[in-house]
Amino acid sequence: FVGDTGYQFLLSLNPLINFFRRRFGLGYWSLSAYVKQRVKDAVSFIGKFEAAVVKYAQRYRVEAVLCGHIHSVSIREFGEVSYYNCGDWVETCSALVEHFDGRIEIVCKPGAGTLVPNARSAPVAGPFA
Repeated sequence: FVGDTGYQFLLSLNPLINFFRRRFGLGYWSLSAYVKQRVKDAVSFIGKFEAAVVKYAQRYRVEAVLCGHIHSVSIREFGEVSYYNCGDWVETCSALVEHFDGRIEIVCKPGAGTLVPNARSAPVAGPFA
């Protein structure tokens, strides 16, 4: 829903952008197509990153990998390998927590949970609360 709404908004900007481009003697350019391609590139990068990490983990027979820094929070199973990515505290306000029983869960700052699927809000200590 959000993606579709954003895409429709970008489509609505195309005529205005191209009006000004014509005024400056430039050809047609689609903002919506540009953004759509960039999103596809980002999704492709994340998929390739996850596949490479899991392949490496399988080669060395590890049960799980914990990654971060690509701003894509995730807990997934790839065959016998558990993949954990903590996301980031800047855009998604997400983190991973390990419970005393060994479960690992995605949590996010209260009020930011709608940005991260399958996450729950957790109390945050410190200056960010």
